[in-house]
Amino acid sequence: MVMEKGDWAVAVETGDENHISMLFFTHFQAIELAQAYPEVLLINCTYRTNYYNMPFIHFSGVTLTGKNFSIGFGFLSAESEP
Repeated sequence: MVMEKGDWAVAVETGDENHISMLFFTHFQAIELAQAYPEVLLINCTYRTNYYNMPFIHFSGVTLTGKNFSIGFGFLSAESEP
């Protein structure tokens, strides 16, 4: 995968028939920002707006000066509680 060769952290899970059931990716600098400014974490989930109808999750944070930054992104095939 292209992102695994660069400065990106990637997690992928596959389900039946080797189809992707979960994809999460983040840049290493975003992880550093999240660790530096952990006070505010925003999670937004957008449903059924892509070709595969998978929920898209966007994790973001806020710095002390009020600037927003993206932490990570994910696609899920379904939601479930543990």
